[in-house]
Amino acid sequence: MTTNRKRRKPKTEPLSFLGVLLFLLVVFLLTKSRSFLSLVVIFVIMIISLFIARWYWRCRQKSQIRAALLTAGTTNPMQLTPEEYERFCAVLLENHGWRTELTKKSGDYGADIIASNGNQRMVIQCKQWSKSVGIKAVQEAHSAGAYYNASIVAVVATTKYTPAAKDMARSIGVRLLSHNNLASGNFNG
Repeated sequence: MTTNRKRRKPKTEPLSFLGVLLFLLVVFLLTKSRSFLSLVVIFVIMIISLFIARWYWRCRQKSQIRAALLTAGTTNPMQLTPEEYERFCAVLLENHGWRTELTKKSGDYGADIIASNGNQRMVIQCKQWSKSVGIKAVQEAHSAGAYYNASIVAVVATTKYTPAAKDMARSIGVRLLSHNNLASGNFNG
């Protein structure tokens, strides 16, 4: 293991604060007014707020990806070297509170990143390919997961996966992800 990164503290979400304020406003209005029109207005405000929150969350995810790429010196993950792509993926995990270690280039047993968060350990193999990722990557990641005693095993790729890779991953419990999944914190694929 060559690089050890410190865990970043999760940032307090301004969106959570907005949600609490909105909830308190709704409770206040409901206790003060029982008219049908007031309830409709409150419902419409809540729906609009949910759409705004969803839009904000997507913009934030795109911003995280862009910031990580710009830190690496590019706006396109395919322009990174394989080592830079691994660091890029590690930064995206760190943004969600994971502690990451990049493995050495040889003798890594199929793992590029070993991440931990509490009692969870995730092993990730990064594939920065222009062609579809096949079963070999899934097999290597699965072996690395067993070697490192990981609770989550994943392959992260810049491209799609072959049908055979998808079938094998489903049957042996390997998650097939993209860096967009890492940015959003969706590690289920």
